[in-house]
Amino acid sequence: MPVYDGKTLKVSWRKGEDLESGRLLRWTEFVPPGRACFTVARLISPADPTPPHRHDFHEIFWIRQGRGIHKINGQTHALGPGTFVLVRDHDEHALSCRDDKGFLITNVAFTKETWSHLTQRYFNGHDLLDAPAEDRHHHLGAAVARQAETFAAQALWGADDILTAERLLLNVLALLRARHLGVNGKHLPAWLNRVLLALDDPKVLKDGVQAMARVAGLSAEHMAREIRRAMNKRPTDLLNEARVQRAAARLLQSHDSVNDIALDCGLDNLSHFYKMFRNAYGCSPVKFRRRGAAIVAG
Repeated sequence: MPVYDGKTLKVSWRKGEDLESGRLLRWTEFVPPGRACFTVARLISPADPTPPHRHDFHEIFWIRQGRGIHKINGQTHALGPGTFVLVRDHDEHALSCRDDKGFLITNVAFTKETWSHLTQRYFNGHDLLDAPAEDRHHHLGAAVARQAETFAAQALWGADDILTAERLLLNVLALLRARHLGVNGKHLPAWLNRVLLALDDPKVLKDGVQAMARVAGLSAEHMAREIRRAMNKRPTDLLNEARVQRAAARLLQSHDSVNDIALDCGLDNLSHFYKMFRNAYGCSPVKFRRRGAAIVAG
């Protein structure tokens, strides 16, 4: 039985078939009978991109490490650590790299029936996949991606029953729904999702609220009012959350000093940084780095 990953996806194209044609991948071609979901973690490298394709099932993927490009239905979106993407059946999409390092991705594929059951039962029929493609890209940060990896562990180790599938999807859905919907239960506007994605950009983190306003295309005052209305947060709240999440990722992925990391993330008040970090992760940056070494090695 073929495995749903990039290597098999590439070689499974019929001989002579145009890779740009956007082949339709069918659940029955890649997943053994009886499986409720299929989860794979892999490295996408410049030599091994995922070619354009569609499928008759849904999927969620998130970026564990590195940066990439996602082309979906004619649109291009940047991917970074902690970016989560929902792909519905018959979306045409492809993945490629932004640099020569590639990026690590975890992909969860599942049937339309499984998704429909969960949204009807637990989310009152509100379907996150009904949103436009640009509103199905969410930057939740490296820390949230690590949470999702924990949820996905059993599926990655081979558990494939309906309980594992529903538990995994419900946990990931809860993470997405909390960010995707505002306090009024409505979809966040496209400009606000752009701002949330832009918070993965080190330059935006350094430049602060004014950079967020430029991405939003609004005045800083107007943006602040709309963010408070939609999320009950201030722009500085979102900014500092993203700064701390990026700092946490840097602590795990580099040997840079804590002070240098904080400054690179736009946090020049080190005592304030330590306080925010402890509030977010329950420990100091140094202790977090020590604890995280095992996670990175895994």
